[in-house]
Amino acid sequence: MLARLWVKAAFAEADRVPDTPFYWFLICSGYKTWRYLPVFFRTYWPHPDGDAPAFDRQVLDAFARAKFGDQYDCEVA
Repeated sequence: MLARLWVKAAFAEADRVPDTPFYWFLICSGYKTWRYLPVFFRTYWPHPDGDAPAFDRQVLDAFARAKFGDQYDCEVA
């Protein structure tokens, strides 16, 4: 139930700005949270089949730098 409510709220927010990419920056420590990614999204990273495209990697790195500052190491991510 909580997952459904979150998805409804997240996609309603994404619909407010049509034709604009919507990113979910997931921060978690458990593997179970990552299990939601293939359920709700067609593309996500990290992904077992490959790396993020260059633009998406830049977006993800920018989010991580904004959140974690100098503690973020893009070579490890």
